[in-house]
Amino acid sequence: MSIARFKDAVDVLAEDYGSMRPLRGGSLIITVFGDAILPRGGSIWLGSLIKLVQPLGLSERLVRTSVFRLSQDGWIESTQVGRRSYYSVAPTGERSFATATNRIYGYREAKWNQTWRLLILPQTFREGRDQLRKELLWQGFGALSTGVMGHPDPDETALAQLIEEMQLSDKIVMMDAQVPQQTQALTSVIRDCWNLEELETAYTHFIRQFTPLKKSISRVASLPPREAFLARTLLIHQFRKTLLRDPTLPAELLPDDWIGGTARDLCRHLYRRLYVPSEAHLSAIGETLAGPLEPADASVLSRFGGLEEAA
Repeated sequence: MSIARFKDAVDVLAEDYGSMRPLRGGSLIITVFGDAILPRGGSIWLGSLIKLVQPLGLSERLVRTSVFRLSQDGWIESTQVGRRSYYSVAPTGERSFATATNRIYGYREAKWNQTWRLLILPQTFREGRDQLRKELLWQGFGALSTGVMGHPDPDETALAQLIEEMQLSDKIVMMDAQVPQQTQALTSVIRDCWNLEELETAYTHFIRQFTPLKKSISRVASLPPREAFLARTLLIHQFRKTLLRDPTLPAELLPDDWIGGTARDLCRHLYRRLYVPSEAHLSAIGETLAGPLEPADASVLSRFGGLEEAA
């Protein structure tokens, strides 16, 4: 009965996703690559990919169309061997995947030192300005004013890689600003830069959507691999859609009882339960040019602060 409840809960999630219009196949495929394929060698046969996502409402035609568009956009690339196509992450997409992986699964709870990192974009800097703003927004920066981007606790590694890759060290000004205390003016800046109310609504929806799944597996000792993979994919897909819009501000700058932490705890709990059985399904379905998918990279066990108990 407990396994039946779990399967029913997964069916509801899959039906909800499959009923979305428009159904964005490319976005879900990005989730599958980042969450499941990259840690296991980074490449998969198109036929295997189709089998993995078809239960979520993605037809073969939609998958083929989606991977073609992702290839055109530089996210993935294909290798043709006979009549078979194998897809892997393209070099142009590696940094974006790495940044997203760190933000989704990473865990930082360092004490904020009341310092903001500011990037000043001089008026003379025009070529690449729009692309830089886009990349900074992706990393959680906010537009404090025209030509000034800021974040109180950025991912320094990702920021350094971006500056180096775009060759901007001599074109922009980076500095730190000390903010000794929270003021009404600072609260207004945060509200203007980041729509926390919208994020709170999205996190609330995520919690309501996946709490039934948590209840359904509370007494299940062994989860069926196929359903575990589908649940894991939808879990990370829905979580990342909100998380990647979250600037991940220090707790001192967030409202009391910020619901983002509750959403992350729920995602972490479910991921730990789903990981091992979902990997079994991935191993059974996934094929590469060299044969079966490689074993998962050991770094996966550091996701969400540690999955050792799930290994």
